[in-house]
Amino acid sequence: MKKMMKAALAAAALLAAPNAFAATTVSGSLNSSGVKDYFFSFTGGSYSIAVDSTFFNGIGDPEVFLFKDNGSPGTGLTGALVDHNDDRGFFNYNSLLDGTLSAGNYVLAIGQYDFTQAEARSGSANFTRGATNFQVTFSNGITLNAGPTGAVPEPATWAMMILGMGAVGYAMRRAKRSSDAKFDAKIQRITAGALT
Repeated sequence: MKKMMKAALAAAALLAAPNAFAATTVSGSLNSSGVKDYFFSFTGGSYSIAVDSTFFNGIGDPEVFLFKDNGSPGTGLTGALVDHNDDRGFFNYNSLLDGTLSAGNYVLAIGQYDFTQAEARSGSANFTRGATNFQVTFSNGITLNAGPTGAVPEPATWAMMILGMGAVGYAMRRAKRSSDAKFDAKIQRITAGALT
């Protein structure tokens, strides 16, 4: 049991420690009027996001918008605009965002030339631009999320959950031992009474 508790405490300590994730590169694609959203959390500090437009039949002129994540993409991206970049030139090979961000949850919206903020927020481009592919690289400290990040537990929350589960397991094991000891004592009394 002590080994289990030590393992739980070690896992909790790792989760509660500051995040140290490597840069992450993912591939994406856009349909003819498409917009691609990437939801992510960031530990805070210097950041960079690069969109590689040369990947396969890449975007000739990528454009990106970075918003605070409001956790509800089904109703459109209503979070505050944080940054925007349009390289305004075909085959410039990347569209970069960099600088400093506070810790929190964000969403990156990627589109093609003349991509507007309204289109980024709605999730659909207003005119056909052609299907295309791309890669996007997020810098160290950024963790991609599958969708809205409002419900994703923070590392400290995970740590508390692990500690809580360990404590419950320990309490259950102690209760079982106590119950077993009482049962054994009762059997011994009955046996001793039967023998006399």
